[in-house]
Amino acid sequence: MWVPKFQYPATTGTQLTLARPMGFWEHRQETVGGFRDSAAGVRAAITIRRDYLLDIVLRFPEDNLDDVETMVAWMQDNPSTAFTFWPDVDVTGTSYASLLVSPGIGESLRATRNGTFKSDLETTLTLKRSNGAAWPLVWYPD
Repeated sequence: MWVPKFQYPATTGTQLTLARPMGFWEHRQETVGGFRDSAAGVRAAITIRRDYLLDIVLRFPEDNLDDVETMVAWMQDNPSTAFTFWPDVDVTGTSYASLLVSPGIGESLRATRNGTFKSDLETTLTLKRSNGAAWPLVWYPD
C-alpha cells in the first residue's frame, strides 16, 4: 500500500508513520557541472556531482499536520543528518538513510487539500539517499 514511515535522526529518533498511502513518486536526476567545446568542436563534459532525487507525495489527515511540520522542521534544521525513510511500513528490509532536499530552509512547506478526500492534506518532499546512490524503488514491480 506504500504507507510511509520516517525516523529522525536515523537510528534512535522520533518515528512518524503516516495514516495514508503515498501518492506516486517521481525519480529525478540532477547534475552539477557543465560542458566545454574545444576549438576543434569536440565537446567534453565536466561532472562534479550527480544527485538521484525522489519526489514523494505524502497524504495525511489534517490532525497529523503538526507531526509532519515538526518532522520537516527537524530535517530542515539538520540538513546533513540522515533520517530513515521506509516507503512502505509493511515491507521489511526497505528502509533508506535519506536527506531532505526540498523544502529546504527558506522554502515553504505547502500542505494542500486532497482533491478526493477533503479531510486529507498532501505535501511533496524531495529526498536523496545519504550515500548518494540511486533509488531502487519500483511502483509496479515485474
